Amino acid sequence: MIPRDETRQILNNLEKDKIIILHGAAGIGKSGVLYELTQILKKQSRPYLAVRLDRQQPSNTPRQFGDELGLPDSPVLCLSSLVTGASGVLILDQLDALRWTSSHSSNSLDVCKAIVRETHSLQMMGKHISIVLACRTFDLEHDPEIKNWLSGQVFHDHQCQKIEVKRLPPETVKSVIERAEGNFERLKEREKQILSSPQHLAMWVKLRRDTRIHEFRSATQLMRQFWTDQYRALQTLDITSLEADNVLDDIVNYMEQNAKLFAPATLILHQQRVTSALCTQEIIRIDNNQVSFCHQSYLDFRIADRLLRDIHRRQGDIFAWLGPKEKQSLFRREQLRQVLALLSDEAPDKFVDNLQVLLPNEAIRFHLKHLALSILGQIEQPT
Repeated sequence: MIPRDETRQILNNLEKDKIIILHGAAGIGKSGVLYELTQILKKQSRPYLAVRLDRQQPSNTPRQFGDELGLPDSPVLCLSSLVTGASGVLILDQLDALRWTSSHSSNSLDVCKAIVRETHSLQMMGKHISIVLACRTFDLEHDPEIKNWLSGQVFHDHQCQKIEVKRLPPETVKSVIERAEGNFERLKEREKQILSSPQHLAMWVKLRRDTRIHEFRSATQLMRQFWTDQYRALQTLDITSLEADNVLDDIVNYMEQNAKLFAPATLILHQQRVTSALCTQEIIRIDNNQVSFCHQSYLDFRIADRLLRDIHRRQGDIFAWLGPKEKQSLFRREQLRQVLALLSDEAPDKFVDNLQVLLPNEAIRFHLKHLALSILGQIEQPT
C-alpha cells in the first residue's frame, strides 16, 4: 500500500459530513485511494459500504439497487441504520462507467442522483453520513450528464468538496523503485513521469521482479513489455500464447461488441486450465459468474493492438473501426488513445495519415478529436 495524501483529504472532509467528489486521470490510482480509505475506516470501526458501479450497475430505484446488492432497502438508508457515533460512508466508485458501459445510463445515473438526495435528507435530519463519488476528470469536465449534475445547484446547496487524485510525487516513486532494487537516478525523465502513475509503477515492479526491463519512451511500450512477460509466465504454467489468446479474444470480442467491461463467465469456462492460469497471473478475475480484466487498460490495449495489426496488414483503419457517430462512445476513448500512442511509437507516418483523416472529418465526434489533438501535443520529439 502506498499511502496517499488524497486519502487524508477525504478523511478530513468526512468529519464535516461532506459529499466528496474524487476525480483523476485513468490509471492514476483513484480506486487505490478508495481502498486505502476503506482500510482506515475498518480500523476505526466506522460503518461503510463501497460499490464499484462498473460491476454493480444501479437500475430503477435506490431500493431496487439495494435489493440487487442483497440489502433490505436503499444502500444509504441501510448504512444510516448502523450509524451510532462517527459518520457512515457510502462509496460509489467508477461513476463514469455508467455513461459508457450501460444502455440504460440515464436511469443508472438517476438512481445515483436519488441516493445523493437521500444522503442530504439524512444529513438534514441530523444523521452523520457522507458519500464519496469517484470518476475520471475528463468525464467530470466534459460528459454533459455528469458535468451538469456534479456542477449543478444541488451540489452548491450541499456541503460538497472536489478532490483530485494526482500523480505520485518523485520521492514516492524513488522509494518504490529502490525497494525493488532499481536505480531511480538512471531512469530518464520521461520514464520517471510514466512511473508516477501507480498502475505503471506496479507493472514496472512486476517486470523488475520477473525479467529485465528495457527502455520505454511511452506507457504503451511499457504495456507491451508487460504482456511479453505475462506470456513468458504463462508458459511456465504450460499455457501457450495461442491458448491464452483464444480465451482472451473470446472475452475481448464480447466486451467490444457489447461495450461492456465484463462478460459472462460461461464464455470461457470450457477452457478451465487456461482460465485458472489467467486468474493466477492476475490478468482476469471472475466474480458472480462474470469475468473482467484486472485493470481496464488490459482490455483497451488488446483492442488497440489488434486494430494496429489490422492497420499494418491493410485490413482495417481507425475510421472504419470507430464507425458511425452513435457508436463513437466514451467506451472508445482509452482504446483510441492506445491505438494512436502505438502508431506514434511504431509507425509515425501512419500516425500522421490517421490524424489527417480524423481531425477534419465531420463524422468524428468532438471528444475523439480532442483526444487525438492532446496525444499530438504530448509528442516530445516530433519527427
